[in-house]
Parts: sequence; C-alpha cells; structure tokens
Amino acid sequence: MEDEPAFSSIAVTDASGKSVVSGKSAVDASNAKHMSVALAALTPGVYTVAWVAVAADGHRTQGHYTFTVK
Repeated sequence: MEDEPAFSSIAVTDASGKSVVSGKSAVDASNAKHMSVALAALTPGVYTVAWVAVAADGHRTQGHYTFTVK
C-alpha cells in the first residue's frame, strides 16, 4: 500500500507537550513506508512520537510511542 505523503505526518513532543520538530515530516521517495522528520537538539527526558499515514486509497492508520533520552 502506497502512502499519500500530503496527508501523512509525524509529531514529536516533549513531556510537557511542546513540539521538538524542526522541519516538516517527509515520506522517503525510494521507500513509501519510511517517513522521517528532523528534530531539535533533545535534552534528557521522555518524548512522544505520534504518526499518521494515509494510503493512496484514503485508508488512514495512526499510532504513537514514547522514547527516553538519558
């Protein structure tokens, strides 16, 4: 299933809910299943990644996960 890049995104926030993204998310032109985003310098703490992927047929999937910088 191919992603529809215009409607797919990644948001990364710190523990207080502040965005740490420093650019727009992008779908890899050579692999439509790979999406990335540039981040600001991260300090120690817990971060949440929330992602949305919309396929060319309009099917939407989404999820989230956390990670910790020590």
